[in-house]
Amino acid sequence: VCIMDLYICTTYYHLYVLLLKRLTGHQSECDVVICDDIPTGKALSINLKISGLFKRIWYVEQSKLPDDRGQGRIDRILFQHRRRYKMLSRLLPFDVKSYDNIYIFHDDTSLGRLLNDAHKKYHLIEDSYNFFQRLKDTPQAIHLRKKNYKYPFAKLLNSGYFPMGESKYVLDIEVNENHSLQIKGKKIFELSRDAMRAQLSKEDKCVMYKIFGCPVFPVMSNKQALLLTEPLALDGVCDEATQYGIYSCIVSDLKSKGFDVLIKPHPRDNVDYGKLQAFITERTYPIELFIDCLEQPLCIVAAVSSSAVYSIHAKKIYLYSFLINGGQKDV
Repeated sequence: VCIMDLYICTTYYHLYVLLLKRLTGHQSECDVVICDDIPTGKALSINLKISGLFKRIWYVEQSKLPDDRGQGRIDRILFQHRRRYKMLSRLLPFDVKSYDNIYIFHDDTSLGRLLNDAHKKYHLIEDSYNFFQRLKDTPQAIHLRKKNYKYPFAKLLNSGYFPMGESKYVLDIEVNENHSLQIKGKKIFELSRDAMRAQLSKEDKCVMYKIFGCPVFPVMSNKQALLLTEPLALDGVCDEATQYGIYSCIVSDLKSKGFDVLIKPHPRDNVDYGKLQAFITERTYPIELFIDCLEQPLCIVAAVSSSAVYSIHAKKIYLYSFLINGGQKDV
């Protein structure tokens, strides 16, 4: 019997983790969905087909899928899921019900909700590095259902959606570290990203570079600081002018400490930092690939709230969270 697996990826990090699993033998050949949430998703899909690592590659414009929510409590319970599953199934090149195993990193998306509409059980993988250790401090936390007296009844009746590990259709949850998690009640297992990264050969890294279309990475020295940006404006934290001002302050602070600054913008960050006194690298690849090519730990990594910063080994990490929430924290 042929077992069919499907992975649904909506960020560069998701695809990076899948490639780690595939190249280190933790995942056999499977089908992959690349969503247009990834800025270069279409080009990535082509590169994945050329790599020959996977069976079928589906490119899905998830942003264009209609979202039909229930009109009232009765509709949400009795009709919404069935109606939405039929509607979206006609628009997709695959049927989620035809797969034995489906793996998704972020289930509060159109395709994540589709799995619940189809009553399809699935495997959930953490959305970013140690995501479930920081869940309540992430922007996604606003999508968690309120734990009031209505919650158990809504869940029992499957009224609406229960993302980020709370859905009854979640079979298990894969995390990088199985401790200090802000979720409970599910079958949780650990698969270390660092351990898999350590298994990568030079050939494996070259395969990943080709798939992501990586540029030639700059050589980092002890006089350079790596600054990782976040799309604060897109996530509703502030407006673009304020976001630019925040990173301008960080660049100035790092330069006052004697560092040259290399900025790696977040893939969804479209703010132009060209006027800052810093070198700007490409944004369309996961920062983990850049870190993998280094022969020694970075000297300084700086960020406001980047999840990637927790996966980077550096001599010093500066978190400038005080610029947006009033509390300074260096780790």
